[in-house]
Amino acid sequence: MRKILLTMFAAAALLGCAKEPTPATPSEQPGAIAFDNVTTRADKTDLESNGFGVWGVHFNSAHQYGYLLLDKQDVTYEGGEWVYSPVKYWLPNTVFNFVAAYPAERFETAVYTEDDVSLNYVVLNDFNTADQSNVEDILGATAIVDTSVENYTKTVPLTFNHLLCRINVCLMQDGDQNREDNFIIDKVTLSGVKTVGDYYFLPVSSDILCGWVVDANATTTFERKFTDNANIGLSGKRYLDDDGLLLLPQAITAETIKLTVDFRFGAQGTEDIALYEPKTLEAYLPATEDLWQSGKSITYNVKVSTYNPITFLPPTVSSWGNLQSGGTIIIK
Repeated sequence: MRKILLTMFAAAALLGCAKEPTPATPSEQPGAIAFDNVTTRADKTDLESNGFGVWGVHFNSAHQYGYLLLDKQDVTYEGGEWVYSPVKYWLPNTVFNFVAAYPAERFETAVYTEDDVSLNYVVLNDFNTADQSNVEDILGATAIVDTSVENYTKTVPLTFNHLLCRINVCLMQDGDQNREDNFIIDKVTLSGVKTVGDYYFLPVSSDILCGWVVDANATTTFERKFTDNANIGLSGKRYLDDDGLLLLPQAITAETIKLTVDFRFGAQGTEDIALYEPKTLEAYLPATEDLWQSGKSITYNVKVSTYNPITFLPPTVSSWGNLQSGGTIIIK
């Protein structure tokens, strides 16, 4: 699957590289490349504390398949400024493609060769969310500057976005079916979740192709146990994770990801929880091709009952985090 998708990327790259920028004379002499308006939907503190990596590939008549100008260049925040060394400069009549990634050590530079054509790309290899599903955030940003355009921007804006998606499950008691009864949620399980994948950034002059290639055979199970013996009540909620799981974007086809809820049921008037009846309910997440997307926060809202066991309400879908403004990065 990885080979197929990368080949598709490369085919698009070969088409894209055939488009040379229209020659023109910039109004000013090229100067140092600068980055400005670095923003993120994540916590910018991480970027300021740890820095990030930048790749730059430029395309012109001399390098129609791209020249690697910046190769995992460390950019750090020092004295209130973003800095790196050595300085790189703009070239006239050239298309510059920039990829920025955090954490930089997760990403590598690679070369794809097809029919004697070599293309540079950036890849996150074999990323696994099974063990760090709510720990490690992965960010990426891209930008393209064409210096053949009059008054082209001399600074490169980078908006970092989450490459993962954040998934959660919210369990509620079905008040329509079991209004007077009691429920104690003991465990919630999500199984069949794909957890291993590669992420590609492929500069192709007029575009930067990017996306996940997910291993369909690598799946895992996430579960959470509750031990407080608390009746959930009509207004109570139980979550698969307090903050949500950071997972790979993936299509949810029919009967792929299963939700299992273990609970105890006490009929109206049953006060002794030792008399509650244990039950297990199972249902698959509703099929959708495009719900789990990078940068999305999705919560499945689920009602449980003894009559119509699991009811999926419309999920809560939102952008992940608020866009935060950042400082200015000047490469000099």
